[in-house]
Amino acid sequence: MRHVTLTLAFCLLPAVLSAQFARARVHPPGYQTQLALDTIGLPHEIAAPSAKVYRAVVAAFDELKIPLDTRDSVRGIVGNLDLVRRTSLAGSQLSRWVNCGSGITGPNADNWRVYLSIAALLDRLDANRTRLRIGMAGGAVDVQGNAKDPVVCVTTGSLEALLVEKIARRAAGA
Repeated sequence: MRHVTLTLAFCLLPAVLSAQFARARVHPPGYQTQLALDTIGLPHEIAAPSAKVYRAVVAAFDELKIPLDTRDSVRGIVGNLDLVRRTSLAGSQLSRWVNCGSGITGPNADNWRVYLSIAALLDRLDANRTRLRIGMAGGAVDVQGNAKDPVVCVTTGSLEALLVEKIARRAAGA
């Protein structure tokens, strides 16, 4: 009996741990299942304390006019997990930031309703170093009706790179 209990505990441990550590789970249109934003995004090490990086993240989102619905300094997450846009974001056409396919009218990102989740995830490495990851996922729905299925939008990486640049510059004090 003890062997069965230990085996069951080890089998369930990864599921329990992943449920505890996922800070941002989203389910944009076009996706079959939920996606953890913690699992996407390239890590960038910022040579600054996590509190300073947190403030830089909030300022960078504000500068790009990306509204925030999540600000949690304890869990290390800043972002908008339920952003709905048509045509533009952060001063540019949506197609600059995401690829949702295209149709006869051009890029779907510029013509359809796009649902985005974007979050900056912060992990304190030590007193003066912070790991920053920007996770972004999205999907699009045709505004002409429901004849077409929702599509997954794939990031171009440009918005994440712009945010990382702005955050790093602010955290460095520039």
